[in-house]
Amino acid sequence: MKLSAKITALILSAVMTLGVAFSVQAINVPYTDTIIIQTTSNPIEYDFTVGVGQAILLDKKLSVSSTAKYVSHNTTVATVNSKGKVSAKSVGNADITVKTADGNSICCHIVVKNAPETVTLPKAKMNMGVGQTYSFHATLSPSDSVTGISWSSSKTNIATVSNGLVTAQKKGTADITVKTSNGKTAVCTVNVKSAPDKISLDKYGICLDIGQSYTFTKSLYPTNTFASYLWKSTDTSVVTVNSMGKITAKKTGVAYVTVTTHNNKTATCQVMVNRPKAESISLDKNEVSIFKGEEMFLTTKITPDNADKTISWKSSDPSVAKVNRNGKITGVNMGSAIITVTTASGKTVTCRVTVKEPCADSVIRLVNEERVKAGVHPLEKRDDVMELAQIRAEEISSQFSHIRPDGKFYETIFTEHGISYYLVNENIAAGFTTPESTVEAWLESSGHKRYMLSPLYNATGVGIYEKNGLIYWVQLFIR
Repeated sequence: MKLSAKITALILSAVMTLGVAFSVQAINVPYTDTIIIQTTSNPIEYDFTVGVGQAILLDKKLSVSSTAKYVSHNTTVATVNSKGKVSAKSVGNADITVKTADGNSICCHIVVKNAPETVTLPKAKMNMGVGQTYSFHATLSPSDSVTGISWSSSKTNIATVSNGLVTAQKKGTADITVKTSNGKTAVCTVNVKSAPDKISLDKYGICLDIGQSYTFTKSLYPTNTFASYLWKSTDTSVVTVNSMGKITAKKTGVAYVTVTTHNNKTATCQVMVNRPKAESISLDKNEVSIFKGEEMFLTTKITPDNADKTISWKSSDPSVAKVNRNGKITGVNMGSAIITVTTASGKTVTCRVTVKEPCADSVIRLVNEERVKAGVHPLEKRDDVMELAQIRAEEISSQFSHIRPDGKFYETIFTEHGISYYLVNENIAAGFTTPESTVEAWLESSGHKRYMLSPLYNATGVGIYEKNGLIYWVQLFIR
Protein backbone atom coordinates (compact mmCIF):
# COMPACT_ATOMS: atom_id res chain seq x y z
CA MET A 1 0.00 0.00 0.00
CA LYS A 2 2.85 2.36 0.74
CA LEU A 3 4.47 1.54 -2.60
CA SER A 4 1.19 2.28 -4.32
CA ALA A 5 0.89 5.70 -2.69
CA LYS A 6 4.50 6.54 -3.51
CA ILE A 7 4.08 5.72 -7.18
CA THR A 8 0.90 7.73 -7.34
CA ALA A 9 2.66 10.76 -5.91
CA LEU A 10 5.52 10.40 -8.40
CA ILE A 11 3.14 10.22 -11.32
CA LEU A 12 1.21 13.25 -10.18
CA SER A 13 4.48 15.10 -9.70
CA ALA A 14 5.53 14.24 -13.25
CA VAL A 15 2.18 15.36 -14.58
CA MET A 16 2.42 18.73 -12.85
CA THR A 17 6.01 19.16 -14.00
CA LEU A 18 5.29 18.40 -17.68
CA GLY A 19 2.05 20.35 -17.68
CA VAL A 20 0.24 17.57 -19.45
CA ALA A 21 -3.49 17.93 -19.03
CA PHE A 22 -4.75 14.47 -18.18
CA SER A 23 -6.10 12.82 -15.05
CA VAL A 24 -4.38 10.01 -13.22
CA GLN A 25 -6.06 7.46 -11.02
CA ALA A 26 -4.07 5.04 -8.78
CA ILE A 27 -5.80 1.79 -8.01
CA ASN A 28 -4.99 0.08 -4.75
CA VAL A 29 -4.21 -3.53 -5.42
CA PRO A 30 -2.47 -6.19 -3.39
CA TYR A 31 1.28 -5.97 -3.52
CA THR A 32 2.56 -7.26 -6.84
CA ASP A 33 5.25 -6.37 -9.35
CA THR A 34 2.62 -4.68 -11.59
CA ILE A 35 1.04 -1.25 -11.10
CA ILE A 36 -2.04 -0.45 -13.27
CA ILE A 37 -2.41 3.26 -14.22
CA GLN A 38 -5.46 4.60 -16.12
CA THR A 39 -5.14 8.00 -17.92
CA THR A 40 -7.47 10.31 -19.84
CA SER A 41 -5.56 12.39 -22.49
CA ASN A 42 -6.45 14.94 -25.24
CA PRO A 43 -8.36 17.59 -23.26
CA ILE A 44 -11.59 19.10 -24.62
CA GLU A 45 -10.90 22.19 -26.79
CA TYR A 46 -13.02 25.25 -27.63
CA ASP A 47 -12.44 28.22 -29.96
CA PHE A 48 -13.68 31.74 -29.20
CA THR A 49 -13.25 34.96 -31.16
CA VAL A 50 -13.61 38.32 -29.40
CA GLY A 51 -12.86 41.93 -30.12
CA VAL A 52 -10.38 44.13 -28.29
CA GLY A 53 -12.05 45.49 -25.13
CA GLN A 54 -14.69 42.79 -25.10
CA ALA A 55 -15.16 40.13 -22.41
CA ILE A 56 -16.66 36.66 -22.30
CA LEU A 57 -17.59 34.48 -19.33
CA LEU A 58 -16.09 31.05 -19.74
CA ASP A 59 -18.05 29.54 -16.86
CA LYS A 60 -21.24 30.36 -18.77
CA LYS A 61 -19.85 29.24 -22.11
CA LEU A 62 -18.48 25.97 -20.76
CA SER A 63 -21.07 25.28 -18.05
CA VAL A 64 -18.44 24.54 -15.39
CA SER A 65 -18.72 24.97 -11.64
CA SER A 66 -17.50 28.00 -9.69
CA THR A 67 -14.55 25.98 -8.35
CA ALA A 68 -12.92 25.68 -11.76
CA LYS A 69 -9.44 27.13 -12.10
CA TYR A 70 -8.45 29.39 -15.03
CA VAL A 71 -5.01 30.20 -16.44
CA SER A 72 -4.13 32.44 -19.44
CA HIS A 73 -0.94 31.57 -21.25
CA ASN A 74 -0.73 34.97 -23.00
CA THR A 75 -1.94 37.74 -20.72
CA THR A 76 -0.80 40.40 -23.22
CA VAL A 77 -3.60 39.25 -25.52
CA ALA A 78 -6.25 38.03 -23.04
CA THR A 79 -6.52 37.82 -19.28
CA VAL A 80 -8.86 35.69 -17.20
CA ASN A 81 -9.96 36.11 -13.59
CA SER A 82 -10.90 33.53 -11.02
CA LYS A 83 -14.55 33.68 -12.13
CA GLY A 84 -13.68 32.76 -15.72
CA LYS A 85 -14.16 36.24 -17.17
CA VAL A 86 -11.88 36.65 -20.19
CA SER A 87 -10.90 40.21 -21.10
CA ALA A 88 -9.49 40.84 -24.60
CA LYS A 89 -6.50 43.19 -24.39
CA SER A 90 -4.83 43.26 -27.80
CA VAL A 91 -4.97 41.61 -31.20
CA GLY A 92 -3.49 38.12 -31.16
CA ASN A 93 -4.02 34.58 -29.85
CA ALA A 94 -4.10 33.23 -26.32
CA ASP A 95 -4.78 29.80 -24.85
CA ILE A 96 -6.66 29.58 -21.56
CA THR A 97 -6.62 26.36 -19.56
CA VAL A 98 -9.62 25.51 -17.39
CA LYS A 99 -9.22 22.84 -14.71
CA THR A 100 -12.51 21.52 -13.47
CA ALA A 101 -13.31 20.19 -10.01
CA ASP A 102 -13.17 16.59 -11.22
CA GLY A 103 -9.61 17.08 -12.46
CA ASN A 104 -10.33 17.38 -16.19
CA SER A 105 -8.73 20.09 -18.33
CA ILE A 106 -10.40 22.24 -20.99
CA CYS A 107 -8.31 24.28 -23.46
CA CYS A 108 -9.87 27.45 -24.82
CA HIS A 109 -8.26 29.01 -27.88
CA ILE A 110 -8.97 32.73 -27.79
CA VAL A 111 -8.57 34.79 -31.00
CA VAL A 112 -8.64 38.51 -30.35
CA LYS A 113 -9.41 40.80 -33.29
CA ASN A 114 -9.99 44.52 -33.56
CA ALA A 115 -13.40 45.60 -32.40
CA PRO A 116 -15.40 47.12 -35.25
CA GLU A 117 -15.41 50.90 -35.42
CA THR A 118 -18.43 51.06 -37.72
CA VAL A 119 -21.00 48.79 -39.29
CA THR A 120 -22.91 49.73 -42.47
CA LEU A 121 -25.73 48.31 -44.58
CA PRO A 122 -25.96 48.65 -48.38
CA LYS A 123 -29.25 50.56 -48.09
CA ALA A 124 -30.67 53.08 -45.64
CA LYS A 125 -34.18 52.79 -47.11
CA MET A 126 -35.83 50.22 -49.33
CA ASN A 127 -39.19 49.03 -50.57
CA MET A 128 -40.40 45.44 -50.39
CA GLY A 129 -43.53 43.64 -51.44
CA VAL A 130 -45.53 41.46 -49.10
CA GLY A 131 -44.02 37.96 -49.13
CA GLN A 132 -40.70 39.16 -50.54
CA THR A 133 -37.37 38.29 -48.91
CA TYR A 134 -34.12 40.22 -49.01
CA SER A 135 -30.73 39.25 -47.60
CA PHE A 136 -28.67 42.06 -46.06
CA HIS A 137 -24.89 41.97 -45.90
CA ALA A 138 -23.37 44.06 -43.12
CA THR A 139 -19.93 45.59 -43.70
CA LEU A 140 -17.58 46.02 -40.74
CA SER A 141 -14.73 48.49 -40.57
CA PRO A 142 -11.91 47.72 -40.25
CA SER A 143 -12.48 44.66 -42.41
CA ASP A 144 -10.51 42.36 -40.10
CA SER A 145 -12.58 43.17 -37.03
CA VAL A 146 -14.54 40.61 -35.06
CA THR A 147 -17.67 39.61 -36.92
CA GLY A 148 -20.14 38.92 -34.15
CA ILE A 149 -23.38 40.78 -35.01
CA SER A 150 -27.08 40.54 -34.17
CA TRP A 151 -30.21 41.56 -36.08
CA SER A 152 -33.55 42.96 -34.95
CA SER A 153 -36.76 44.42 -36.37
CA SER A 154 -38.69 47.28 -34.82
CA LYS A 155 -41.99 45.72 -35.99
CA THR A 156 -41.88 42.00 -36.52
CA ASN A 157 -45.51 41.96 -37.64
CA ILE A 158 -44.43 44.03 -40.66
CA ALA A 159 -40.95 42.66 -41.35
CA THR A 160 -38.95 39.93 -39.63
CA VAL A 161 -35.19 39.39 -39.82
CA SER A 162 -33.03 36.35 -39.19
CA ASN A 163 -29.28 36.38 -39.80
CA GLY A 164 -29.81 39.33 -42.13
CA LEU A 165 -32.64 37.72 -44.12
CA VAL A 166 -35.63 40.08 -44.08
CA THR A 167 -39.13 38.81 -44.83
CA ALA A 168 -41.92 41.28 -45.59
CA GLN A 169 -45.06 40.29 -43.67
CA LYS A 170 -47.65 43.00 -44.33
CA LYS A 171 -47.98 46.61 -45.42
CA GLY A 172 -46.24 49.12 -43.20
CA THR A 173 -42.81 50.39 -42.16
CA ALA A 174 -40.20 48.70 -39.96
CA ASP A 175 -36.58 49.46 -39.03
CA ILE A 176 -34.11 46.62 -39.48
CA THR A 177 -31.10 47.07 -37.16
CA VAL A 178 -27.75 45.31 -37.19
CA LYS A 179 -25.69 45.56 -34.01
CA THR A 180 -22.08 44.56 -33.40
CA SER A 181 -20.84 42.89 -30.23
CA ASN A 182 -19.38 46.24 -29.10
CA GLY A 183 -22.61 48.15 -29.69
CA LYS A 184 -22.11 49.70 -33.14
CA THR A 185 -25.35 49.83 -35.17
CA ALA A 186 -26.73 50.46 -38.65
CA VAL A 187 -30.39 50.78 -39.62
CA CYS A 188 -32.40 50.30 -42.80
CA THR A 189 -36.00 51.47 -42.96
CA VAL A 190 -38.13 48.96 -44.86
CA ASN A 191 -41.37 50.14 -46.44
CA VAL A 192 -43.54 47.11 -47.17
CA LYS A 193 -46.08 47.47 -49.98
CA SER A 194 -48.67 45.11 -51.41
CA ALA A 195 -47.47 42.51 -53.92
CA PRO A 196 -48.67 43.04 -57.54
CA ASP A 197 -51.60 41.27 -59.15
CA LYS A 198 -50.02 41.50 -62.60
CA ILE A 199 -46.77 42.40 -64.39
CA SER A 200 -46.28 43.39 -68.04
CA LEU A 201 -43.39 44.27 -70.35
CA ASP A 202 -43.20 47.12 -72.86
CA LYS A 203 -42.78 44.60 -75.72
CA TYR A 204 -44.40 41.28 -76.59
CA GLY A 205 -41.84 40.61 -79.33
CA ILE A 206 -38.60 42.19 -80.47
CA CYS A 207 -36.04 41.64 -83.24
CA LEU A 208 -32.36 42.26 -82.59
CA ASP A 209 -29.18 41.89 -84.59
CA ILE A 210 -26.32 39.84 -83.18
CA GLY A 211 -24.53 41.95 -80.59
CA GLN A 212 -27.44 44.34 -80.03
CA SER A 213 -28.92 44.93 -76.56
CA TYR A 214 -32.23 46.17 -75.21
CA THR A 215 -33.50 46.88 -71.67
CA PHE A 216 -37.14 46.08 -70.97
CA THR A 217 -39.48 48.44 -69.15
CA LYS A 218 -41.76 46.56 -66.78
CA SER A 219 -45.04 47.68 -65.23
CA LEU A 220 -46.83 46.43 -62.11
CA TYR A 221 -50.58 46.46 -61.51
CA PRO A 222 -51.88 47.99 -59.34
CA THR A 223 -49.29 50.72 -59.75
CA ASN A 224 -48.68 51.29 -56.01
CA THR A 225 -47.39 47.74 -55.49
CA PHE A 226 -43.83 46.42 -55.25
CA ALA A 227 -42.01 43.21 -56.18
CA SER A 228 -38.63 41.61 -56.69
CA TYR A 229 -37.90 40.04 -60.08
CA LEU A 230 -36.24 37.01 -61.62
CA TRP A 231 -35.33 37.17 -65.31
CA LYS A 232 -34.79 34.07 -67.44
CA SER A 233 -34.06 33.24 -71.09
CA THR A 234 -35.18 29.94 -72.62
CA ASP A 235 -31.97 29.81 -74.69
CA THR A 236 -28.97 31.74 -73.40
CA SER A 237 -26.98 30.78 -76.50
CA VAL A 238 -29.40 32.96 -78.50
CA VAL A 239 -30.11 35.75 -76.00
CA THR A 240 -28.98 36.47 -72.44
CA VAL A 241 -30.73 38.60 -69.84
CA ASN A 242 -29.31 40.16 -66.68
CA SER A 243 -30.95 41.02 -63.36
CA MET A 244 -31.99 44.45 -64.67
CA GLY A 245 -33.91 43.07 -67.68
CA LYS A 246 -31.18 43.92 -70.21
CA ILE A 247 -31.09 41.40 -73.05
CA THR A 248 -28.14 40.82 -75.40
CA ALA A 249 -28.41 38.99 -78.73
CA LYS A 250 -25.77 36.26 -79.10
CA LYS A 251 -26.60 34.27 -82.24
CA THR A 252 -29.31 33.84 -84.83
CA GLY A 253 -32.43 32.17 -83.47
CA VAL A 254 -35.51 32.64 -81.27
CA ALA A 255 -35.70 32.68 -77.47
CA TYR A 256 -38.31 33.71 -74.90
CA VAL A 257 -37.43 36.02 -72.02
CA THR A 258 -39.65 35.81 -68.93
CA VAL A 259 -39.74 38.01 -65.85
CA THR A 260 -41.25 36.52 -62.67
CA THR A 261 -42.15 38.44 -59.51
CA HIS A 262 -41.57 37.05 -56.04
CA ASN A 263 -45.29 36.20 -55.89
CA ASN A 264 -45.10 34.29 -59.22
CA LYS A 265 -46.66 36.81 -61.61
CA THR A 266 -45.05 36.54 -65.05
CA ALA A 267 -44.66 38.34 -68.37
CA THR A 268 -42.91 37.00 -71.48
CA CYS A 269 -41.39 38.50 -74.64
CA GLN A 270 -40.35 36.65 -77.79
CA VAL A 271 -36.88 37.67 -78.95
CA MET A 272 -35.81 36.99 -82.54
CA VAL A 273 -32.12 37.44 -83.27
CA ASN A 274 -31.12 38.27 -86.83
CA ARG A 275 -27.72 38.47 -88.40
CA PRO A 276 -26.04 41.91 -88.19
CA LYS A 277 -27.10 44.37 -90.85
CA ALA A 278 -24.84 44.66 -93.87
CA GLU A 279 -22.55 47.65 -93.57
CA SER A 280 -21.34 47.54 -97.16
CA ILE A 281 -21.65 45.59 -100.40
CA SER A 282 -19.32 45.37 -103.39
CA LEU A 283 -19.18 43.56 -106.74
CA ASP A 284 -16.29 41.83 -108.47
CA LYS A 285 -17.04 43.96 -111.55
CA ASN A 286 -18.52 47.42 -111.92
CA GLU A 287 -18.70 47.35 -115.72
CA VAL A 288 -19.07 44.37 -118.06
CA SER A 289 -19.84 43.63 -121.70
CA ILE A 290 -21.82 40.62 -122.85
CA PHE A 291 -23.32 39.47 -126.10
CA LYS A 292 -27.00 39.30 -126.83
CA GLY A 293 -28.29 36.01 -125.47
CA GLU A 294 -25.24 35.55 -123.24
CA GLU A 295 -25.69 34.86 -119.51
CA MET A 296 -23.39 35.74 -116.61
CA PHE A 297 -23.27 36.12 -112.84
CA LEU A 298 -21.73 38.86 -110.71
CA THR A 299 -20.05 38.02 -107.39
CA THR A 300 -21.06 40.04 -104.33
CA LYS A 301 -19.12 40.66 -101.11
CA ILE A 302 -20.95 41.84 -97.98
CA THR A 303 -19.35 43.07 -94.77
CA PRO A 304 -19.18 42.13 -92.01
CA ASP A 305 -18.80 38.46 -92.85
CA ASN A 306 -21.60 37.41 -90.48
CA ALA A 307 -24.02 40.05 -91.78
CA ASP A 308 -27.44 39.33 -93.26
CA LYS A 309 -26.76 38.23 -96.86
CA THR A 310 -30.29 38.97 -98.13
CA ILE A 311 -30.04 41.01 -101.36
CA SER A 312 -32.25 42.05 -104.27
CA TRP A 313 -31.35 42.61 -107.95
CA LYS A 314 -32.80 45.13 -110.39
CA SER A 315 -32.12 46.18 -113.98
CA SER A 316 -32.64 49.75 -115.14
CA ASP A 317 -33.71 48.42 -118.57
CA PRO A 318 -34.83 44.78 -118.74
CA SER A 319 -35.30 45.12 -122.51
CA VAL A 320 -31.51 45.41 -122.78
CA ALA A 321 -30.28 43.29 -119.87
CA LYS A 322 -32.49 41.40 -117.44
CA VAL A 323 -31.52 39.95 -114.07
CA ASN A 324 -33.31 37.35 -111.94
CA ARG A 325 -33.55 36.98 -108.16
CA ASN A 326 -30.38 34.87 -108.11
CA GLY A 327 -28.33 37.50 -109.90
CA LYS A 328 -28.23 35.84 -113.34
CA ILE A 329 -27.85 38.54 -115.99
CA THR A 330 -28.97 37.89 -119.55
CA GLY A 331 -28.22 40.09 -122.56
CA VAL A 332 -31.54 40.78 -124.33
CA ASN A 333 -30.78 43.50 -126.88
CA MET A 334 -27.89 45.72 -127.79
CA GLY A 335 -27.49 48.68 -125.48
CA SER A 336 -26.58 49.47 -121.87
CA ALA A 337 -28.38 48.91 -118.57
CA ILE A 338 -27.49 49.45 -114.91
CA ILE A 339 -27.78 46.44 -112.60
CA THR A 340 -28.35 47.47 -108.96
CA VAL A 341 -27.85 45.17 -105.97
CA THR A 342 -29.47 46.19 -102.65
CA THR A 343 -28.97 44.66 -99.19
CA ALA A 344 -31.72 44.30 -96.60
CA SER A 345 -30.13 47.22 -94.75
CA GLY A 346 -30.39 49.48 -97.82
CA LYS A 347 -26.75 49.40 -98.97
CA THR A 348 -26.40 49.39 -102.77
CA VAL A 349 -23.83 48.78 -105.49
CA THR A 350 -24.19 48.98 -109.29
CA CYS A 351 -22.69 47.50 -112.43
CA ARG A 352 -23.06 48.85 -115.95
CA VAL A 353 -23.85 46.07 -118.44
CA THR A 354 -23.29 46.69 -122.13
CA VAL A 355 -24.98 44.18 -124.41
CA LYS A 356 -23.20 43.69 -127.68
CA GLU A 357 -24.28 41.97 -130.85
CA PRO A 358 -22.79 38.46 -131.13
CA CYS A 359 -19.93 38.38 -133.58
CA ALA A 360 -21.69 35.82 -135.76
CA ASP A 361 -24.79 38.03 -135.92
CA SER A 362 -22.57 41.02 -136.70
CA VAL A 363 -21.11 39.18 -139.68
CA ILE A 364 -24.60 38.37 -140.99
CA ARG A 365 -25.75 41.97 -140.42
CA LEU A 366 -22.70 43.44 -142.22
CA VAL A 367 -23.08 41.03 -145.14
CA ASN A 368 -26.80 41.81 -145.47
CA GLU A 369 -26.04 45.55 -145.42
CA GLU A 370 -23.75 45.02 -148.41
CA ARG A 371 -26.36 42.89 -150.16
CA VAL A 372 -29.00 45.60 -149.70
CA LYS A 373 -26.58 48.18 -151.12
CA ALA A 374 -26.15 45.91 -154.13
CA GLY A 375 -29.90 45.57 -154.52
CA VAL A 376 -29.94 41.97 -153.36
CA HIS A 377 -32.35 40.51 -150.80
CA PRO A 378 -30.88 39.90 -147.29
CA LEU A 379 -30.03 36.41 -146.13
CA GLU A 380 -32.06 34.62 -143.48
CA LYS A 381 -30.20 33.40 -140.39
CA ARG A 382 -30.86 29.68 -139.97
CA ASP A 383 -30.05 28.02 -136.65
CA ASP A 384 -29.32 24.64 -138.25
CA VAL A 385 -26.86 26.26 -140.65
CA MET A 386 -25.33 28.21 -137.73
CA GLU A 387 -24.57 24.88 -136.03
CA LEU A 388 -22.86 23.51 -139.16
CA ALA A 389 -20.83 26.71 -139.56
CA GLN A 390 -19.60 26.35 -135.98
CA ILE A 391 -18.45 22.78 -136.69
CA ARG A 392 -16.62 23.96 -139.82
CA ALA A 393 -14.92 26.78 -137.82
CA GLU A 394 -13.47 24.18 -135.46
CA GLU A 395 -12.43 21.98 -138.40
CA ILE A 396 -10.50 24.73 -140.22
CA SER A 397 -8.57 25.48 -137.00
CA SER A 398 -6.76 22.18 -137.58
CA GLN A 399 -6.85 22.21 -141.43
CA PHE A 400 -7.42 25.59 -143.01
CA SER A 401 -9.09 24.45 -146.23
CA HIS A 402 -12.44 23.83 -147.87
CA ILE A 403 -11.41 20.18 -147.64
CA ARG A 404 -12.47 18.68 -144.34
CA PRO A 405 -10.03 16.86 -142.04
CA ASP A 406 -11.48 13.54 -143.27
CA GLY A 407 -10.57 14.47 -146.87
CA LYS A 408 -14.11 15.22 -148.00
CA PHE A 409 -15.39 18.51 -149.39
CA TYR A 410 -17.05 20.98 -147.03
CA GLU A 411 -20.55 20.46 -148.47
CA THR A 412 -20.69 16.91 -147.16
CA ILE A 413 -21.39 18.35 -143.71
CA PHE A 414 -24.92 19.23 -144.86
CA THR A 415 -25.83 15.70 -145.94
CA GLU A 416 -24.21 14.24 -142.81
CA HIS A 417 -26.62 16.25 -140.70
CA GLY A 418 -29.67 15.60 -142.88
CA ILE A 419 -29.96 19.10 -144.35
CA SER A 420 -31.02 19.14 -148.01
CA TYR A 421 -29.97 21.98 -150.28
CA TYR A 422 -30.09 23.15 -153.87
CA LEU A 423 -26.94 25.20 -153.73
CA VAL A 424 -24.29 25.80 -151.02
CA ASN A 425 -21.04 27.68 -150.69
CA GLU A 426 -18.50 28.61 -148.02
CA ASN A 427 -16.27 31.57 -147.11
CA ILE A 428 -13.47 31.04 -144.57
CA ALA A 429 -10.98 33.38 -142.88
CA ALA A 430 -8.39 33.30 -140.08
CA GLY A 431 -6.48 35.85 -138.03
CA PHE A 432 -9.03 38.66 -138.10
CA THR A 433 -10.20 39.89 -134.69
CA THR A 434 -13.49 41.59 -135.49
CA PRO A 435 -16.54 40.95 -137.67
CA GLU A 436 -15.84 44.22 -139.49
CA SER A 437 -12.29 43.30 -140.48
CA THR A 438 -13.36 39.83 -141.53
CA VAL A 439 -16.20 41.04 -143.79
CA GLU A 440 -13.96 43.74 -145.22
CA ALA A 441 -11.36 41.13 -146.16
CA TRP A 442 -13.97 39.00 -147.88
CA LEU A 443 -15.26 42.01 -149.80
CA GLU A 444 -11.75 42.68 -151.08
CA SER A 445 -11.62 39.18 -152.52
CA SER A 446 -13.68 38.93 -155.73
CA GLY A 447 -14.43 35.23 -155.22
CA HIS A 448 -15.61 35.69 -151.62
CA LYS A 449 -17.55 38.83 -152.52
CA ARG A 450 -19.35 36.99 -155.32
CA TYR A 451 -20.79 34.46 -152.87
CA MET A 452 -21.64 37.15 -150.31
CA LEU A 453 -23.68 39.19 -152.79
CA SER A 454 -25.10 36.35 -154.89
CA PRO A 455 -28.89 36.43 -155.23
CA LEU A 456 -28.84 32.63 -155.56
CA TYR A 457 -28.65 32.14 -151.77
CA ASN A 458 -31.45 32.87 -149.33
CA ALA A 459 -30.04 31.72 -145.96
CA THR A 460 -26.76 31.68 -144.08
CA GLY A 461 -24.96 30.64 -140.93
CA VAL A 462 -21.73 31.89 -139.34
CA GLY A 463 -19.32 30.03 -137.03
CA ILE A 464 -16.41 31.46 -135.02
CA TYR A 465 -13.73 29.49 -133.16
CA GLU A 466 -10.58 30.57 -131.32
CA LYS A 467 -7.52 28.37 -130.96
CA ASN A 468 -4.09 29.31 -129.67
CA GLY A 469 -5.00 32.99 -129.83
CA LEU A 470 -6.08 32.82 -133.48
CA ILE A 471 -9.72 33.37 -134.51
CA TYR A 472 -11.24 31.29 -137.29
CA TRP A 473 -14.30 32.47 -139.26
CA VAL A 474 -16.75 30.49 -141.47
CA GLN A 475 -19.83 31.68 -143.32
CA LEU A 476 -22.02 29.11 -145.09
CA PHE A 477 -24.48 30.09 -147.82
CA ILE A 478 -27.45 27.84 -148.73
CA ARG A 479 -30.46 27.71 -150.98
